[in-house]
Amino acid sequence: MPTDDTTNFIVERRYPVKGNLVEHVGVVGTFNGIVLFRYLGALVLYNPFTGAYKKLPSAPTSSCARAAYGFGYGANSDDLKIVRFNKHFKVCDVYNLKEGSWSSWSTSKYYASIPIENLDGTFANGFLYWIGSRSRNMFIVLDVKDMVLSEMYPPFVIAYHLGTVNGSLCTLHKQYENRIDMWVMKEQNQWSKIYSFSLPLSGALMNSYPIYILDSGRILMGSYFSSNLIVYDPLLDSFKVSRMFNRHTMRVLEYVESLVAPSDISSSRME
Repeated sequence: MPTDDTTNFIVERRYPVKGNLVEHVGVVGTFNGIVLFRYLGALVLYNPFTGAYKKLPSAPTSSCARAAYGFGYGANSDDLKIVRFNKHFKVCDVYNLKEGSWSSWSTSKYYASIPIENLDGTFANGFLYWIGSRSRNMFIVLDVKDMVLSEMYPPFVIAYHLGTVNGSLCTLHKQYENRIDMWVMKEQNQWSKIYSFSLPLSGALMNSYPIYILDSGRILMGSYFSSNLIVYDPLLDSFKVSRMFNRHTMRVLEYVESLVAPSDISSSRME
């Protein structure tokens, strides 16, 4: 496979928090060049391009170690919200960025567990999605406009690494042994398989594993034996290798650079 080391689109940005807190940082989502970070129950809006950041007010209820987060909007971007569920999706805290205030509602009749590596929801077309499970894998779905929680069962049993391709929800599915399929949802729970590939791959991709799905359909891969990041294109069977990163503190997110200030999308005062 051809190798291209000029991955100029992969950049390293510093966190708006320092010290040991970096190990606790999670990336919730992004909007218009602004990234939402979470760490130890705190929420921070951050522009990686300008370095500007803003800490948001704390939620009215106490956080738990397995809280699930989401960042998205409903009918339009004026409806931008941050949601936080407890680990079984029974209580939801909602932060309305336009109003700059928190509210809470109970989902006590609902129960679903969620893997700890999937605490941050994936936003696509007005909905937030998490991978959850009871007896078998499913998606937990939140309609951000109407704040309605539901379940969705895909046509495959094991799903991991939610993402988007051209704005549509997608996931990687381990079919058998090391065979991986990528599925894209064109309409609600209407899925199409767009490609398959097998691990381990050869050459520089030997001993690699998926980390993140890029919106172009390419996959960001990590290595078990190095700190290189590799962008793999399954359609062309080609890859690009980046320089090394600290994989212990690294968090990955695809975003568009902008000059938007965090205060432009949130009316609350900085704490």
